[in-house]
Amino acid sequence: MTHSSSRVSALRSVALTVPDLVAAEHFYTTIWHLDVVSKTDRVIYFRGTGADHHLLALHQEQGPAKIRCVTLRARHLAALDEIAQAAVVAGGQVVKPLSEVTEPGGGVSVKIRDPDGRVFRLVHGDEQIDPVHAPDMPVRLAHVVLNSHRVEHSRAFLEHALDFSLADRTRIMAFMRCNHDHRSLALGDTDNDALNHVAFLMPDIDA
Repeated sequence: MTHSSSRVSALRSVALTVPDLVAAEHFYTTIWHLDVVSKTDRVIYFRGTGADHHLLALHQEQGPAKIRCVTLRARHLAALDEIAQAAVVAGGQVVKPLSEVTEPGGGVSVKIRDPDGRVFRLVHGDEQIDPVHAPDMPVRLAHVVLNSHRVEHSRAFLEHALDFSLADRTRIMAFMRCNHDHRSLALGDTDNDALNHVAFLMPDIDA
């Protein structure tokens, strides 16, 4: 039986590294119609129509594009310490203890790494912005799918550290939920632990 996480309220954003920031900005603004909400020479932050400050951050870095971290919104401030402690018990580690977020969006956060190297940042008190109307623009992130060479171990970490629950299980996929969405994260059975895909929630089928 599934339940909402006592520690995580929602999927907030994902950060990726890309070798060509200019080309990536063009793709996400012209194809996906995301808006740039903040940028520097090395990082660009994109928003959708929803209240999240940003749902995608792109960092300039040489080499193949890859996932940098997944940011989840903590249900309450005390959950940050709970998650940090539970992550270690579940075999992971704390990459960065409770501290103020210095990037756009703000808030306070903890950053953890699971036993296979995936990085999750839990944020609380981050900035909410006014929603906008755009018929062909993503509202927010729908889910993130991560590859896993040992799905059941990865699933156990999400359950024990983040209090996610299993929504559905197929032969090759474990769908993990933290709220009313069917899944916020999913694990794909394969031979690596890289990013599989990021899905955006669109306003309707025409979009």
